Amino acid sequence: HISDRSVFLSKKLNEFALQNLNERIVNYLKRHGQIQNIQEVASIIGVARPSLSRAISVLINEGVIEKEENRYRLKAE
Repeated sequence: HISDRSVFLSKKLNEFALQNLNERIVNYLKRHGQIQNIQEVASIIGVARPSLSRAISVLINEGVIEKEENRYRLKAE
């Protein structure tokens, strides 16, 4: 069915976009060490602020980054 295929491809595209965003966040943190201003970083990596906030929350829950006061950093391994 075309509609099933369409839904499948849409989900795959969203997963890819989110993965891509997560990688961009991690790469940004590797280069800059921390995120202090979410709006500024959203503009730099080319994504809406709410999307960046959601992705950061996912990365915190996955244990990739940590929140410390008003900033986010990669979690020490």
